[in-house]
Amino acid sequence: PSCNRFVGVHTTCPYCGAKISKRMSVMLFKYGALAVAFIGLILLYLAARVVETKVIKVRDVIPSMSFAYVRVQGTVPFQPRIYPETKSLSFTVDDGTGRISIKAYGAVTEELIRTDKLPKIGDWVDVAGQLQVKEERASMIIQRPKEVKVTSAEVLIAQVPTLKIAQIIRGKIGQLIKCEGKIINIRTFPKGRSLKISDGSGDIDIVIWDSVYEKIPNRGTLQIGREISVQGIIGEYRGKLQVQPRAPEEIKIVGAKEEVTVAPPVAIEIPILSIDQITKDRIGQIVSCQGTVTQYRLFSKGVSLVISDGTGRISVTLWDKVKNQITDRRIFIVGTQISVRGKLGAYREQLQLVPQRAGDIRVIESGGG
Repeated sequence: PSCNRFVGVHTTCPYCGAKISKRMSVMLFKYGALAVAFIGLILLYLAARVVETKVIKVRDVIPSMSFAYVRVQGTVPFQPRIYPETKSLSFTVDDGTGRISIKAYGAVTEELIRTDKLPKIGDWVDVAGQLQVKEERASMIIQRPKEVKVTSAEVLIAQVPTLKIAQIIRGKIGQLIKCEGKIINIRTFPKGRSLKISDGSGDIDIVIWDSVYEKIPNRGTLQIGREISVQGIIGEYRGKLQVQPRAPEEIKIVGAKEEVTVAPPVAIEIPILSIDQITKDRIGQIVSCQGTVTQYRLFSKGVSLVISDGTGRISVTLWDKVKNQITDRRIFIVGTQISVRGKLGAYREQLQLVPQRAGDIRVIESGGG
């Protein structure tokens, strides 16, 4: 202005009243910045609506992912739980690599129930939410009911593909499939068993938890050499693919009639074998033997004995639920001669006997058998 004073952002000088003209470049920058910011907000809004939430595998969840908004897909292995007093619910999703707890609260819970989006056991779900990872345990909080998609178990069964074992690959982890094969090996572990089957194109482990196995009507015929048809979720354990049936109905013996069942228990005397007669082809069977305790070892959930009868040695595993019922403590003393009956299994390629109850293991009194 004519008074040569600094007037800042004013367009009229407050001292002399002269009109102040702004440079065109400053005007363009001012309004251009506003336009770019507005367009940027619109693009961010569109991206948020169009870009799909990333699907993750449960095994890949780490503590640094807490509060991330992600998506998981898998089946529901247990019945969901509803807590009316707190207006909350929870259910578990198994994607084949692990399990995660899904939770909802307040209005989200009410909307899921009202719109019948609460899954049932065996259903397949696609759900997005916010991760919470505490002490290596992960859970997901549903933020919006529309982020829950449920496919009923009945629809899944009609859509399940039958694959050759060679077609079961890591890219299919978490999927529900069917396969067939011959049992070539049986291995037991604390809460279930693994049947290795082969169809000529390859082999794979079928993992059957005790909660499923005990409900299979003709489970006694699941022996090496049997052809079986299995439906289950593809998973992975220690780098090896496996198929996990979710219900006893998903395991069928090829060629067996529906009415074939295990005969009711009767008083059958199980012959006493020498330890060298206890071989891998008897895995899964109840066998009996006698021997002298040569080793005793405690582990976190029970004890392990090694017995010898002169023809060989075998491990005897006593889980706490059986061990704690044994009243004759001589069984745990090296040098005691005992009689053992139990289910034959294998751990790390070594055969082991697993008594099912305290009465399956007893001390042989001097002069007795």
